[in-house]
Amino acid sequence: AMAATEAPQQKRAMCTRCERPQSVCLCAELPPQLLATRTRVFVLQHPVEKKHSKKNTVFLLPKVLANVEVAVGRHPSAFSPTAQAVLASGSALLLYPGHAAVEPETAKARFAPDEPINVFVLDGTWYQTDRLLRFNRPAFEHAVQIAFSDPGPSEYVIRKEIPNGLSTCEAVARLLDAFEPAPGAGGAVLRPFRRLVSVQLSYGQLSRTRYHMAKQKKRNQQPEERATEEQQQQSAHNTQLSLLLS
Repeated sequence: AMAATEAPQQKRAMCTRCERPQSVCLCAELPPQLLATRTRVFVLQHPVEKKHSKKNTVFLLPKVLANVEVAVGRHPSAFSPTAQAVLASGSALLLYPGHAAVEPETAKARFAPDEPINVFVLDGTWYQTDRLLRFNRPAFEHAVQIAFSDPGPSEYVIRKEIPNGLSTCEAVARLLDAFEPAPGAGGAVLRPFRRLVSVQLSYGQLSRTRYHMAKQKKRNQQPEERATEEQQQQSAHNTQLSLLLS
């Protein structure tokens, strides 16, 4: 017979610094103190993306960098007054791909060597960030749009996103490599990020990720390519069937 009551599950002990369960703590990969950088990063995170705490990477940035502000909302008014003033000043960059976007190295030339570089980043899925930008065009109209012409492969394999896209954490690390006078800040951001990905993969995320990537690959195929692949699969099936019946 089953017991009438069961002992309540104990909550996992959490690390107060990295805000992860102590069994998968990331603190060993965090710098001993926050890094002061020339680059100031302002992240506008879509509220729905905020709910993906287990797979979102933005939470790592304030644990590595001193000059970062993360605002959760659908409008730049979620930012602090200081960030809003920077955005309206015309001295800000916006990390988002588009026809008008320039390479970060090109945008860097707009700033004096001792001048801070202010970068605004939209965090969320492509659909969410597209809506953030589309509905807030007037607020971002004075910002110079920047993007990576060749982002390269992402290490963020635990989420089903466009294969040639970078996670927010990876994108910020790339910006730091481009903007900072001394090397090291980008790598400091990537160390806890890579540990996060490694931990998630160890808990069985890889198989689901490969499944979603296969679905994405099929959606990206041209109709004739998809038809040829389906014909090949059907031919192989018919061959196997004929062997069984012979």
